Amino acid sequence: MPVVPCAGYIIGVDPGTLFMGVALFKGDQFLEACTLKASRGKDVDERVYLMLKDLATRVWPIVFCPNCSGPHVQLAYEDPSFRRFQSNATTIDALFRCVGHLDQWARACGFAVYKYAVNDIKDGVAGRQGRAVANKQEVEIILRHELGLHEVKLSNHAWDAISVVVYHLAQKRIQSATGD
Repeated sequence: MPVVPCAGYIIGVDPGTLFMGVALFKGDQFLEACTLKASRGKDVDERVYLMLKDLATRVWPIVFCPNCSGPHVQLAYEDPSFRRFQSNATTIDALFRCVGHLDQWARACGFAVYKYAVNDIKDGVAGRQGRAVANKQEVEIILRHELGLHEVKLSNHAWDAISVVVYHLAQKRIQSATGD
């Protein structure tokens, strides 16, 4: 019996402590995107745990490979360490804890993990290297056009997660072309 090649999936994440944007691609094909929501009444660690549990429930049946009993997943996310925060220390601490949980969860699942600076993602998607940083609306318009998602209604968080995957795919193509 021939072995069916395993499919590669990419999960893009816009991390947050109340809302987490998630996008799922199979190779370079968009599958779905959503925004996971947490209850404000819980502490940060519990909120993130519940969102990651929800994420696992949604994606594991799709990404699990019965041929080799494992996942073939790359997880890419926006890294907040590159952002300029104008919030208070509590907000910054909560977001960094969220990203730490996300990173550990992905690695424990056996996913390859990639992180990118927000401005690099926006510039890469909008093709503006070295010029003014694209805004969220410009990036969304470009993604709608490139992916043919003209009528799809998604939150800003979900669009951010999609942009992470599109940027990640571009980086992988560049690495492949240059042999890195």
